[in-house]
Amino acid sequence: MSKLLVRVKVFPDGVEVNLDDLTQKIADKLLPDISIRSTRKEPIAFGISALIIDTTMDEKENLTDELEKTISEVDHVSQVEVVGMSNLSTTLK
Repeated sequence: MSKLLVRVKVFPDGVEVNLDDLTQKIADKLLPDISIRSTRKEPIAFGISALIIDTTMDEKENLTDELEKTISEVDHVSQVEVVGMSNLSTTLK
């Protein structure tokens, strides 16, 4: 079974949300089949930044849907969007 690299963009529900704390809350809730590879902050506007999370997972049906659902249920998450997906052997830019 191949591994996937899935990039998600997580929008917090306000400027006061600590993105480092939010990252930890997301990591704590992820399914055992999904792990965080890297994170970064991306400025959006008016002091709000989105959290870009690169995850790795086995290529299974509906696992990306589960990833979105799990992250969207974390406190202070406004919206979650899968912005890229690739085999782990390639790199998302």
